[in-house]
Amino acid sequence: MSRLKNKIKAALAKEGYTLTDLATRMDIRHYQLSNYLRGSGMRMDTALKISDSLADMTGYHLTLNDFRKDEA
Repeated sequence: MSRLKNKIKAALAKEGYTLTDLATRMDIRHYQLSNYLRGSGMRMDTALKISDSLADMTGYHLTLNDFRKDEA
């Protein structure tokens, strides 16, 4: 699992939410969110939407560094 997905899941769990709740907040399907987090070419507007929705729900703010590709 990606570092970004782990951070997001931890922040959501701390407040009692799931990735499905985040996807609903973003007005997308849960599998679309999963694909975004698994993919390597996320667009800036998608990253901002994820970050803003997560911050609205949990108060946790992602940084640009959180979106960098996991190092092998």
